[in-house]
Amino acid sequence: MPASLYPLPGPNGFSRRSFLAGSASFAAAALLSTRAHGAVITNPKFSAYPFSLGVASGDPLPDGVVLWTRLAPRPLETGGGMGADPLYPLPGPNGFSRRSFLAGSASFAAAALLSTRAHGAVITNPKFSAYPFSLGVASGDPLPDGVVLWTRLAPRPLETGGGMGADPIVVSWQIAEDETMSRVVQSGTATARADWSHSVHVEVNGLRPDRWYWYQFKTGGEVSAVGRTRTTPLPTALPDRMRFAFVSCQHYEAGLYTAYDHLSREDIDLVVHLGDYIYEGAAKAGQLREHLGGECISVDDYRLRYARYKTDPKLQAAHAMAPWVVTWDDHEVANNYADEYLKNGTPRD
Repeated sequence: MPASLYPLPGPNGFSRRSFLAGSASFAAAALLSTRAHGAVITNPKFSAYPFSLGVASGDPLPDGVVLWTRLAPRPLETGGGMGADPLYPLPGPNGFSRRSFLAGSASFAAAALLSTRAHGAVITNPKFSAYPFSLGVASGDPLPDGVVLWTRLAPRPLETGGGMGADPIVVSWQIAEDETMSRVVQSGTATARADWSHSVHVEVNGLRPDRWYWYQFKTGGEVSAVGRTRTTPLPTALPDRMRFAFVSCQHYEAGLYTAYDHLSREDIDLVVHLGDYIYEGAAKAGQLREHLGGECISVDDYRLRYARYKTDPKLQAAHAMAPWVVTWDDHEVANNYADEYLKNGTPRD
C-alpha cells in the first residue's frame, strides 16, 4: 500500500504510537486544503488584522495556564467581522503532542454537543438506517494505567462506507469497574469521521493496574454491547499468574470460528494475535463461506474485508472479553510480500 494512505486500512493493529502518528498525519492532511473536516478552515483569509483584541493568560496552576485570544478583524461589529465557519484548532503542525491532541479533540466534541450540528456539521444526535454497532467493540494495547477502546459505526457494514454518510458523528464512551456500568470511572466523547470509516479509537489513561474494567459506547439513541478489558500489572509487580491466548491465520473462507467461541469463554487476561487477521484474496466459489469481491487493493477494499471478518459473532465475542495485542503477518497486505515486493505482481501503488 502507498505510504500516503492513512496507516491502517481497518481497525486492527492499533497502538498508541500508530494512533498519534495517524492523528498527526490526519491534521497535516487538513492543512493541505483551504477547507477540511466539514468546512473547518485551515488557511483563512481576513479582511483586517484578526488579533485586534490582543492576547491574555489566566487561571495559573503549578503545572499549567490558560491562554486566550479572539479572532476579530472588525472588533466593533457584531460577530467581529467573522463568518460562521469554525477554524481548525491548531494553526500548524508544530507542538503536536498527545496532550494537545486529546485536549483539542475533547473540547471539539464538547462544543459540538451544544447543538444538533456544530463545528462544520458534526452530528450529535444521528439517526441510522440500522444498528450502527454491527461490528462490535474491542480493546487493546493495555498498559498498567490505560487501554485503547475501539468501535466503528457501520449500519450496513458490507457496503463501502458502512452505510454512513460523510458527516462526522459524536460518539460517547464510558468505562466502569463493574459489568452493569454502575460504577463509571471515566467517560467522554470522540468523533467518528468518514476519513477513518467512522471508527473510534479512545485512549484511556489514569486507570489502576492489573484489574478488570468494562466499557460501552453510545451515539444518538443507540448503545453498543458492553466490552471487558484489563490493565497490565506494574513493571515491578510479580503477579500470581497471567493467562493469555495467542491466535493467528483466521482465514474466513476456510472454516467457522469455533475456536473463538471457546476462547470467549476462557478465563484469560489477554489475547495476542500473531497476524493474518484477514486474507486479502478474492472470493472463491464453493467455500464454506465466502469473501466479498475481488482481491483487496484499495483502502475501501481492505475496510470491507475487515468488516466481513468482524461481522462474525464469535470473533466479536472474543474481542469483547479481553484486550488484544495485535501484530501483522503478510495477508494483511498481500501474500508473501516483502518491502515493496509483491509475489502476485500487484502494483505497489
